[in-house]
This record gives sequence, C-alpha cells and structure tokens, in this order.
Amino acid sequence: MRRALRCPCAGETFPKCGEKGAGRLEGELVPIEKLTGHRPPTCPWHALYDLEVSAVLDAHDFFERGQVGEWWGDDPPLWLVRAVRAYDHFLAVCREDARRINTPKPGGLPAPKLKAGSVVQHASSG
Repeated sequence: MRRALRCPCAGETFPKCGEKGAGRLEGELVPIEKLTGHRPPTCPWHALYDLEVSAVLDAHDFFERGQVGEWWGDDPPLWLVRAVRAYDHFLAVCREDARRINTPKPGGLPAPKLKAGSVVQHASSG
C-alpha cells in the first residue's frame, strides 16, 4: 500500500504522496472507508509523522488507562479532547471488525493466519 501510494514512509522518495497508484488499492481503501466513513487521502502510515496525530496517540494511551489528568492536565485543548474521542471511537469500530472477522463461525473453521501483504483468492461460484 505504501509503495502504491508513493509514500515516503516506505523509505523511498517520490514527488508527491498519494497521487498515483491509489486506483490499484481500491480493494484496500474501500474497507477502510466502510469502517471509518473516511477514505485516507494519502498513505495511512504517513499520518503517524504528524505532530498532532502523535499527540492524540499519546493522549489516548493515558485515556485508555484512566490517567487523563496526568497527561492532559486540568484544561486540555478542545481539539485534543475531540480528536482522542474520535480516535477511541474508530479504534473500537476497527477492533470489533477484527474480532468479528477472526471469530470462527459455529461449526466452521477458524480464519487462517496470513502474513502481512498476503492476497486471498476467492473461488468463483459458477
């Protein structure tokens, strides 16, 4: 995904992130959009270099452990509070989806363990 989106976080240098290759990733971007309601405009990992995203991830760690006051203080910025709440919501949605996918169906086989980047071929009915 990183290479197809021409993202520098893959260790390569490209003129612009996300401009070419996104069409080849339609199958990967659609589930992200379906779960979160948003389609990443660039490589999702590229956002991790943003200082505000880093602040949200750090704050969320304290939020999950019930130690908000220790990190946020008495008067946290409103944008940070809203961002942590949004991140927590979408993280819960994605965790539930992963749980649903990985939970074996009654009488069925468990989902196979796949390496990152594996492609699953579906048998066509017909």
